[in-house]
Amino acid sequence: EELPPEYLKYPSSEVLLTTHQNAYGDNNVTITHNNELQLLEGLTSNLFVLYPGGILRTPAVSDGVLGGYARQLVLNNAAACGVTVEVGPIFLEDAHAWKEIFLTSSISLIVPVSKLILPTRTTGTYQVEDIWTMEKRDCDKKDDQLLWKKLYK
Repeated sequence: EELPPEYLKYPSSEVLLTTHQNAYGDNNVTITHNNELQLLEGLTSNLFVLYPGGILRTPAVSDGVLGGYARQLVLNNAAACGVTVEVGPIFLEDAHAWKEIFLTSSISLIVPVSKLILPTRTTGTYQVEDIWTMEKRDCDKKDDQLLWKKLYK
């Protein structure tokens, strides 16, 4: 099947790996809502999300995430940029609160994310759901106002 035209709008993309767990820690369950999904990492990158209050979160290596070189650089330098690092789950249900998303890799170092979409397939057709989009006013911030730009320096 062909992918929907929405996929073609984005100049570059990364597939993010997800997991889900029920209240008993069992991840052999059927997903019934998107808010049960937990983001882990990209195929070639680590994931970071900035929450309100200056909390930067990345999934734990114990959840199967690769402890990459660039990820470790961010973990080591985030406090100098005025944020608190938490290593823990990133749930889709919290997307409304996210301030920034960025990916790290040894090739690109830090790459900001402008849009997070979730493809779904129902009865043979693909649909795309917008999960999170960086607001225009956030894209226009000065270099010293965006965390990923501070970390890149």
